[in-house]
Amino acid sequence: MKDLTITGYNSHDYHVMITIFLAIAIRAIKPVFVKMVITRMCYFFNTISKKVIDCVELARLQLFVAETQAQLEMCFPPSFFDIMEHLMIHMANQITELGPMYFHQMWTYERFMSTLNGYMRNSAFLEGSMMESYHTEESIDCCIDYIKDRRAVGLPVSRHEGRLSGRGTIGKKRFVDSDNKQLEKAHSSVLQQLTLVEPYIQQHLNEIERRFSSWFRDHEHQFQGDSTNEVTLTRLASGPSSNVTSWQAYEINGYTFYTIEKDNKSMAYQNSGVRIEAIDTSGQTVTYYGFIEEIWELDYGANI
Repeated sequence: MKDLTITGYNSHDYHVMITIFLAIAIRAIKPVFVKMVITRMCYFFNTISKKVIDCVELARLQLFVAETQAQLEMCFPPSFFDIMEHLMIHMANQITELGPMYFHQMWTYERFMSTLNGYMRNSAFLEGSMMESYHTEESIDCCIDYIKDRRAVGLPVSRHEGRLSGRGTIGKKRFVDSDNKQLEKAHSSVLQQLTLVEPYIQQHLNEIERRFSSWFRDHEHQFQGDSTNEVTLTRLASGPSSNVTSWQAYEINGYTFYTIEKDNKSMAYQNSGVRIEAIDTSGQTVTYYGFIEEIWELDYGANI
């Protein structure tokens, strides 16, 4: 407080200060114009820190930060400005060239520097202590690869370890799709993603005027048998139950997926973007990109 300076923090600490706490702290400032300019600067840093940025909004931010920079020059003396303040002018262009900010921020390197700092055992030989401890950990990790029940040093076991089947985690709800319209779409999507059903999809292309799920149900007699594949095809042809379970988070194939609504509430974990290949109305396989709005778990009578 004596020098009115803030020092000794890492980049993430400063990021939180300038995007959250600074906008709150300046509420007591008397000049309204100064408060407005600083709030604009906080808004700019908050906006460029998003994981998804619209290109149109990015172009608008380029003009916005230039105007904010000029307003800052009206509020503070020339001695206040150095290369760091001027850097704001280039941040929007930097995102255009390199992608969102979280791809090239310094937080990862600072965390690693903190790890190296913990390796120091002898203050007289700092670099030697870091190298010795780092090489020791690398050697142990290398030896662990040749141990049957290997486990990484300092890393917890993944919760997905040894399990690829799906399991809901957050936001479980049960409901009945009374008109079966949404359920029919979900069922068609399931059928199009299964390799086991691909030969029958080719047969259906010859009868494209009929919906595949209905056609698949009409050919249920082809799947009669006791093998696992034939039992699975029979259950798929019968269709899912109208009682649907929905989730906000779901674990499957070693990954955890969230709905976009859940992502908007979480700052730590976000994974709602998906890519899917599906057959369009012309019979062509098309890749679609989007966000998960809902996660449905369909019940075909047994695990298939």
